[in-house]
Amino acid sequence: MSFERLLSEDRLLFVFKVHNEMENNAVVNTPDRRSAKVYFLQLVKGNEELSKTEKRYCREKYIYDFELDNTLYKWGKSRECKKCKTTRYSDKYCEQCINLLHLQSLFNTWTSGNEIIDNFIHKLSSLPNYTLEWIPFDQFEDVEHLTKGGFILPHGQVELSLFMTKIKRNFCMG
Repeated sequence: MSFERLLSEDRLLFVFKVHNEMENNAVVNTPDRRSAKVYFLQLVKGNEELSKTEKRYCREKYIYDFELDNTLYKWGKSRECKKCKTTRYSDKYCEQCINLLHLQSLFNTWTSGNEIIDNFIHKLSSLPNYTLEWIPFDQFEDVEHLTKGGFILPHGQVELSLFMTKIKRNFCMG
């Protein structure tokens, strides 16, 4: 949201404060998340202290956070994504589609140094709900040196830098 660059620091702090007050008001005065969303949007519309641009920012930020929470916590109504046929909980996001698009855009920017491992990661990166990705060893911090030599990994299992993780971040509009 590039809106933040358009305002002075004082005005930006004011908008954040008003947004948070309206959000808290909506949460306290409604029985559920959907009602809170409707109430918040009504509060924004009726607020005379905010400019048209500031109101737009408040609406977009609230809806963005609302839909992101639906995706992250599997809140709301489940539906099938028309594109990838997996279950999604947001009107705006599909976790699986985002993961695939994100990783596909990065395929040519990395290598494990081993063509077999690279091909393996590429093929398995489309598993539903999971992502297999290579993380270079130099991106780890505070790695404890456990042992040396033989078939045992010198830095424990971390040295493989190959693991499966359920993605719960890196969302974009979709």
